[in-house]
Amino acid sequence: VRNLGWAGDMLSARDRPTNFPTEESVLIAHQTDVIIAFFGLGESFAGTAGLPAFRTALKAFVDSHRGRKYNGKTEVRLILVSPIAYENLGTLTPEHERRNRELADYTAAMEQVATGQELPFVNLFQPTREMMADASAPKLTTNGIHLNAYGYWAVGRMLTAGVATIPPPWALRIDDANLPGGGPSGQYPSGTTFHPTFLYEVLWNLALCVLLIVIGKRVLLRPGRLLALYVIGYFTGRFWIEGLRIDPANSGGGLR
Repeated sequence: VRNLGWAGDMLSARDRPTNFPTEESVLIAHQTDVIIAFFGLGESFAGTAGLPAFRTALKAFVDSHRGRKYNGKTEVRLILVSPIAYENLGTLTPEHERRNRELADYTAAMEQVATGQELPFVNLFQPTREMMADASAPKLTTNGIHLNAYGYWAVGRMLTAGVATIPPPWALRIDDANLPGGGPSGQYPSGTTFHPTFLYEVLWNLALCVLLIVIGKRVLLRPGRLLALYVIGYFTGRFWIEGLRIDPANSGGGLR
């Protein structure tokens, strides 16, 4: 993991010293597989008027990296991440309400671009805003925007959770009109992806079959033991595969 960002970096302004290595050369030198891009905070100071330019610049950023093979083998994966909320620290942050409205707008714009470009998106604004609204919770920042030690820990966990739930490249994307319920909803927002669980089950059963054949030829088992291994193996795989589903069970007392 390498942090290539500098304080104050924005999509259209990332100043570096003279003769500083180009962004492309740095990414190639590090054999980059994944780019996690954090933008929106600096741009949000332009307010609502700056939203069109932000969307355009973000799309241009995505286009500049799409399809590139910085590791020499596979196309780089892009993940877009929103800014955190602006914390209310009293007189130190007198305009926190206005700033949060602006940050909410830029977070929404970033999510729209990510959805349109079919890219993973991690929303840090909403969970940090909710956490900051809890008067009993520790403060996350030193001045409203810069994280303190606890803030780094908390936001780090949010980021890890967000990245960990990003669907794999082979996930199935269903048209909005064909989502359960006939369209986008709170449970199935636009762009929802699904694991190809039927494929997983086929592959698991094939692997289990091969394993049982090998065991049957090499190990002398008592009658019924091979069947017991099949039952254990099948239900282990089925339990794992069912846990990947996001659609509700609707038959047999909640069991499929």
